Amino acid sequence: MKKRNFYTMTFMLTMMFFLVANSVSSQNPISRVNSMTRSYVAPSMTDSQRAALSHVAGNLVWQTDGVAGYYYDNGSTWMPINSTPTYTIGLHLELGGYVFDLTSDGKHGMVAETQDLNTLTNWYEAPDKISIPANHTSFGQKFRDWRMPTRYELDELYTQRVAIGGFIEGLYLSSTESNYNDHVWCQNFGNGIQDKSGYKYSNQWSIRCVRTF
Repeated sequence: MKKRNFYTMTFMLTMMFFLVANSVSSQNPISRVNSMTRSYVAPSMTDSQRAALSHVAGNLVWQTDGVAGYYYDNGSTWMPINSTPTYTIGLHLELGGYVFDLTSDGKHGMVAETQDLNTLTNWYEAPDKISIPANHTSFGQKFRDWRMPTRYELDELYTQRVAIGGFIEGLYLSSTESNYNDHVWCQNFGNGIQDKSGYKYSNQWSIRCVRTF
C-alpha cells in the first residue's frame, strides 16, 4: 500500500511539474491565486519581454524598464495600472497612437492617430464622422474622445509629421474657425503653410484626429 501511494504521489508531482513547465513555455499564466490573507508578487520583466508574451486576459506583470510599473493584459493590449504613469514623445498604442506633446512631468499630453480619418469630410460633418469607431485604427477605436486638432496643434503635427507617419502632402482641416467670411483654417502638409482664404466650411479635406490624456 505504501509503495502504491509512493508511485501515485510521484506521478502527481511529475504531472504538476509538466503542467507548470508547459504553461511557462507557452507563455500562459502560471497559476491563479485566491487569498484574503497573503500577498502576490507579480513576475518582473523588461518591456520587450512583456511585449513578447501571448495575450491572456488577466495577466499581470511588473515592468522594470521604460515606463516602469504594473501592467495588465485586457486580452488584446497591455495596459499600465500605475496611478499616473509617465510617458515620452513617441508611439504609445495603449493611448491610441503617437504622443506628440507632453506636460513637463510627462503625465499628460496629446495623442495623434497613426493614420488619417479614413474619409474626407467638411468642417460641419467632422464631429459625426469622428464619432464613428470604424473610421479609426484598431487602437483608436478603444477611445471616444477623438477630435479635430486646433490650428496650433495642427502645426505641431506638421512639425512631427515624419515621426508620426501616414500624412499626405495635401490639406488638413483644423477646428479653428476664421473671421474671414465662412472660412476655416487649414494647413498644407506639402509646404507647411496655414491659410484661411479659399478654405470654406463646406469643403472636404483630410483630418488627423487628436485626443488629450
